[in-house]
Amino acid sequence: MAKRSTLLLAAGYLSGLGLLGYLLQQSPTAPTVDTEAMSDPVPPLELPASPISNIAAYEAMVERPLFTPTRRPTAVNATPVPVDDEDVDPVEEIDGFRLAAVLKGLGSMTALIEDDVGATRTIHLGEQLGKWELTEILDDRVVLSADGRRQTLRVHQFDKAAPPRLTRRPPPRRRLRPPLGRPPLVPIPPDIEPPEDDE
Repeated sequence: MAKRSTLLLAAGYLSGLGLLGYLLQQSPTAPTVDTEAMSDPVPPLELPASPISNIAAYEAMVERPLFTPTRRPTAVNATPVPVDDEDVDPVEEIDGFRLAAVLKGLGSMTALIEDDVGATRTIHLGEQLGKWELTEILDDRVVLSADGRRQTLRVHQFDKAAPPRLTRRPPPRRRLRPPLGRPPLVPIPPDIEPPEDDE
């Protein structure tokens, strides 16, 4: 069987080499060119008609943009009103909430707020966060207001080490081991009788 497979492999190898030699000996043929088709002149290109003939027709799309939730245009060049820091004391945490990040989009800003459990919420301008209402979003802080009081919440510095929490360790569990040198006793159920000795 091994002799037959060796012969088949050798025959396949030799036939492959022969085919390769045959293909290398053939001269490549030059492609034929149709000279009659080249003698026809190329027609001049015409520019298409302007697709925006009446720009006023697109004003409705600008006034009610399709991909904004409110279908109202956003002011791209709107600058946030600077916050007067004298009446607002910046802090990193309010009622267990802390500012994780501020995201800037196309004319809109979003705040990512993390609660004391670690869940993150996305809130926009004017939305409620517990008893607080988000009144301003700036690059590195947000301004919240509640009951006529304003409070600035800065972006939390995650690189600062959190104070260690003191937790009590449970006492170590004691393992019950049988005394050394004795096998553990296994109780025999009452319904099984011990075997009798035949003497």
